[in-house]
Amino acid sequence: MCVGGWLARSLGGVTPVNYAVWALILGSLSGIGGFVPPKPLQRGSSYGILMIAIYGSIIPSLATVSLSDLGSMAFQTVLLFALAIAGVVLVSYVLPIGKLLVGDKDLAMGIGVEQFLGFPSNVVICREVAEAVGETPEEKTYIEDTLNVPYVVGGITVVTILSVLMAGFVIGLL
Repeated sequence: MCVGGWLARSLGGVTPVNYAVWALILGSLSGIGGFVPPKPLQRGSSYGILMIAIYGSIIPSLATVSLSDLGSMAFQTVLLFALAIAGVVLVSYVLPIGKLLVGDKDLAMGIGVEQFLGFPSNVVICREVAEAVGETPEEKTYIEDTLNVPYVVGGITVVTILSVLMAGFVIGLL
């Protein structure tokens, strides 16, 4: 993993692509190629200490945030949220991409909007929709099973891939 991190950092320095995007690509290729065992942090019992280190690096930087910074970030957050909603509507209803990927425009819109909530909310939403719409236990099970797979897979895709790509793009703007 150290070699992959060094390589990603080096590629990020010589290309216009952020090193986090390179790390995602190299990590995916290493996992697919079998070079990295599944769940290496859990196997090494280091997941918890890594989370503490990540939070420990974030908290001190929050002490330097001013009210004007919060106002600027709020504007940027609202703007990005509005653009994301417009993108979901565009992909789901205007362009044929949503229907091609999922098979139904309404399901594509539901998956797109649900991605703002993520896991485990998507599982709870599927269960609640099944309970509200389904009349028999068989219908409820069918609805929940039909919605769970695209919602959970969509959530994993957004969190692990799209968020890293977006962060790599936004970091370049800062």
